[in-house]
Amino acid sequence: MPANSFTCPYCMFQAPLSLFENVGGGELKCRRCRSRFEDPNAFSADTAYADCDSLRLVTRFPFSLKGKRAVIRVRDGYLAFLPGPGGQNLWIDGPEYTAEDLPAGSRVYYVCLTPRVTWGAGGAQEFGAYGSAQLTLTKAFVRSFCGQEGRLQALEDHLKKAVSGRVADFIRLETARQNTGMLEQRDGYLSTLGQIEEGVRLTRIDPLGFRNSAGKTGTFLSFLEGTGPEEEEAAVPPYKPPAELLKTPRSAYTVKTGTEDVLIRGMSRGERHKAGDVITLDTLRGAGRLIRFRSKTFELPFGWGIFNQTCQWPGYYAAQGTISFYIDSTEQMSLLLNKTKNWQEFEEQFYTNIFRKELSAALRDILDERIGRPGFSRERISDSLSEMSVALTARLNGEDGPDRQPVFRGRGLRVRQTDILGIHFYSTRR
Repeated sequence: MPANSFTCPYCMFQAPLSLFENVGGGELKCRRCRSRFEDPNAFSADTAYADCDSLRLVTRFPFSLKGKRAVIRVRDGYLAFLPGPGGQNLWIDGPEYTAEDLPAGSRVYYVCLTPRVTWGAGGAQEFGAYGSAQLTLTKAFVRSFCGQEGRLQALEDHLKKAVSGRVADFIRLETARQNTGMLEQRDGYLSTLGQIEEGVRLTRIDPLGFRNSAGKTGTFLSFLEGTGPEEEEAAVPPYKPPAELLKTPRSAYTVKTGTEDVLIRGMSRGERHKAGDVITLDTLRGAGRLIRFRSKTFELPFGWGIFNQTCQWPGYYAAQGTISFYIDSTEQMSLLLNKTKNWQEFEEQFYTNIFRKELSAALRDILDERIGRPGFSRERISDSLSEMSVALTARLNGEDGPDRQPVFRGRGLRVRQTDILGIHFYSTRR
């Protein structure tokens, strides 16, 4: 799972954390199953937080961990070091550590296990070079080297000397072989890669400049790679609803191409007008609202999710996926829309009051049928999701099942496509 992803504790929908709605009060809302739960990353006023992703070998977190409580996050590829009184030091190996009642002025240090260090090596009077290198350190090496008090800050100097010594030995060897020409080529230094000492490997070397036997200086035809582009925070995808809820116009007009208008009269009748129809003032008289359709299809933009569902198998299950609809009757759908302020409110009410109930019943029947088959395995349910998705679409459209009735026909809708993206079984109610 990507580092910035989160899984809904109810329907098990996995997505970047930014796609979960922040509803305040330290809570998030799953856009798929519409449930609310405590934000795992919510900040508390009496808690100090520490984190680091620097490629520097040792980074001291710039703030003291004051407060009754401290939360120290340690990412993959890092160790954290929390000095304590009387030598009671603590190494933290992620992903998160909570400390209570730390002494005033407590600091935390982060050690990068894949750091970049600089080096410079003469090795021989005929040639000298300098540059940077990337290392891979084992956790055991870091803990062992820094086990004695004050050794943490000496780690970087130790590694710089180790890399410089490795390159210096290489330069002396190649100079003795009269290969100084190769020392002016970037790729010539690749042979220095490998283990430097127990727990330390040189994984990348980038020579930047040199001084040759004639005393002249030069640079290498090379470049330094960064850490790669920062991962952009996932944004909520834009969504254009298929219909607008408008006030009744005050002047005559012609319905535009690509649209269809429905005038609401009272609470029980919708009057449909196609593209090209001329809507006169007489036509508008007595109309309470105008619903303008720009598309005959739409989807639930964040899909659907259900949980605490029961079936023939003991316990519960959660499921989540996506769905899209055809609008078969704009008049009937307009009557639903007329009960809401806007499309967003319609979508929430439709999901809560109508869709979730029909989906749960249909999916339960399909799952019960599958559980009754010989050789059914909950652990391999993901192998059947595509087949079950087709069956679910057919069931909702009345093409299968005992009733043979499209469940959304009375709302002017028909299911276009349903995809079940995950089903999870569990024993305790969430």
